[in-house]
Amino acid sequence: ATLTRIAGFFARRATGAAQEWEKVSMQPLINFDFFERLWRKHRPVFATLHTNHVAHYQHRYWRATHPTPFLEKPDAEEVRKYGGAIRLGNGVGDELLGPIMAMADAETTIVVASALAQQPYVTEEFRGGRSVVRMRDIHRVLDLIGATGRCRAYSVMAPQWNLEFDDPQVQRAAALALEQAYVGTPEHALFACASAGNTLSINIRQKLPRPIDGAAECVFPTTGKRIRMDELCAEKDPTPKQGHHDRTGLLIMAGPDIAAGVDLGSCSTLDLAPTMLKALQMDVPAHMGGRVLQSAFKGQAAPSVVVAATTSPATVDEAA
Repeated sequence: ATLTRIAGFFARRATGAAQEWEKVSMQPLINFDFFERLWRKHRPVFATLHTNHVAHYQHRYWRATHPTPFLEKPDAEEVRKYGGAIRLGNGVGDELLGPIMAMADAETTIVVASALAQQPYVTEEFRGGRSVVRMRDIHRVLDLIGATGRCRAYSVMAPQWNLEFDDPQVQRAAALALEQAYVGTPEHALFACASAGNTLSINIRQKLPRPIDGAAECVFPTTGKRIRMDELCAEKDPTPKQGHHDRTGLLIMAGPDIAAGVDLGSCSTLDLAPTMLKALQMDVPAHMGGRVLQSAFKGQAAPSVVVAATTSPATVDEAA
C-alpha cells in the first residue's frame, strides 16, 4: 500500500498535480512499514516509533494554513501551494494510530507523546517568518574554534550540532571560542551554545538581524581566525520559518494498568522514561531524572486512557 501511494505521488507530480512538500508525508508511512515488520519478527517487550513530519509542516507552512495571526499575510499563490500541508501531516499521523492500535493485545500499553508543540512565529522583528541559518561544514567550524581532532561532532537536527569532549580543558576552550565569536561587530554574537556534561550543543544564533549580510566578517578572537558569513553559513529554504517550538506537548496512555479518564495536569518529558519503566515493571535507576506518574496507574482490568500536558526544556534552536 505504501509503495502504491509513493508511486501515485510521483505520477501526480509528473503531471503537476502534486506539491513537492507532499513527499515529507511519505516518511512516516515508510518508517511504520519497517517498524511493523521488525516488531512482528522480533516481538520486543519495548518498541518506539518516531515521526517529525507534522513539525516540519508547522515550521514551514503555518501562514498558508492559518494566516490570521501573521503580521504579513500570504498571497493567494502561497495559500494555493502550501495551504494543505499541515492538514495532510495531521491526517497521516491520525491514520497511523489505527494500525498501531491493531498491533496491541490486551497486555500492551501504548504511549503517545509529543515532546512539544508549536505556535505561529509572529514578531515585529520577523514579520514574514524567520529564515534558518545553517553551518555549511561543521569541520570548518571546529577548525575556526581550534577543536579539530579534539572532539566528536554529532548532527542533532538542522541546524544544531553536539560536540562531545574527552578533555574538560579543551571543552572549556571551545566554549570560550564559541562564546566570543561574532559577526560584523562584537555585539552580534555568532553562536548559541549550551553545555551539558562533556557535551556542547551549538547553533548559529538564529536571531541575528535580517537580512543576513553574506559579506560580513565572522571573527574568532580566541584563535585569531576570520571567515565570510556566506562561506561559513547557508540561508536557503522554500519558505521562512513560520512556526516555533512551544514547550507544552501532549501525553496519552492506554493499557490494562492505566487509570481511566485521568487528567494528570502538567508533567515533564523527563517523566516519560521512569513512567514507562514502571509500566514495564522495571526498577527506575536512582540517577534518572523525572518522576513516575503514579496517578496514571490504577490497575484497571480493562484498557483505558489517561491524558497529560508535557513540557520540554527549551532547545538551543529556540534560545538562539
